[in-house]
Amino acid sequence: MVVSFAGQTTGPGVWEAEDLFRQTGEVVDDPLASGGQAVGVTAGFHPHIYLQHGPYQTMEPGSYIARFFLRSPGGGRGAPGRALLEVATDMGRRVLGKREVALDKLSGREYVPVEVAFTVPFRCELDLRVRYLGGRDLLADRVEVQAAPRP
Repeated sequence: MVVSFAGQTTGPGVWEAEDLFRQTGEVVDDPLASGGQAVGVTAGFHPHIYLQHGPYQTMEPGSYIARFFLRSPGGGRGAPGRALLEVATDMGRRVLGKREVALDKLSGREYVPVEVAFTVPFRCELDLRVRYLGGRDLLADRVEVQAAPRP
């Protein structure tokens, strides 16, 4: 089945992780998160799949920056932990931008914005994904997309 989003507004925006789709993790209360909640995964318990994907927002061609707001509260087995951030389209088959991040770099009390630059080659729906690769606990707060500054 193919679902279209007729009449949907297009363009940059902000999406809370708890409002997006997920394959793993759970919504947890977090006063440090922008909406008071985040999506969390626990090292050694949750499988290594997507803890956030969506919103399938229509975007016009252009250059953009996605900022994934993440933090790793420190739980784990001493491993640095990793996550893969991706911006994709075409049901995930076409990756427009990606970045792997070491979770030990996100170990403070504040959410850290991790940037992924990408170019939209044609009007399409975006999938903003966080794939948990294990090693440490991880919390996802939100993702913001804005037009990239012009050189």
